[in-house]
Amino acid sequence: MGISYGILKSNNLTNKEIDKTYYIQLGVNAFWSIFFFLLKWRLFAFIWIILLILLVIDMIIKFYNKNKIAGLLQIPYILWVLFATYLNLGFYILNK
Repeated sequence: MGISYGILKSNNLTNKEIDKTYYIQLGVNAFWSIFFFLLKWRLFAFIWIILLILLVIDMIIKFYNKNKIAGLLQIPYILWVLFATYLNLGFYILNK
C-alpha cells in the first residue's frame, strides 16, 4: 500500500480525494483487527471487511487512473483482503 501511495505522492499525482480514500481504507483496515481479534465481534468484523473490500477496490481504480504501476501494486493487497474475508466468514460459521 505504502509503496504505491509513495509513487503517487513523489510524482505529485495525489489529490484530496486520493488522500482521503487511502487514509480511510487504512483506518478501516486497522479497526478490522480490533473488531476481530480484540473484541471478538466476528460477524461485525465480516461486515466491516466487506466495507474494506469496497474501499480497496475504489483505491485501486483511483491509483490506476493516476499511475498504472501504483494501481497494479495493490492487487496482492486486495487478494489478501479477499482471503482474510473468506477466513473471517469461515471462522464465524464454524464457531457460532
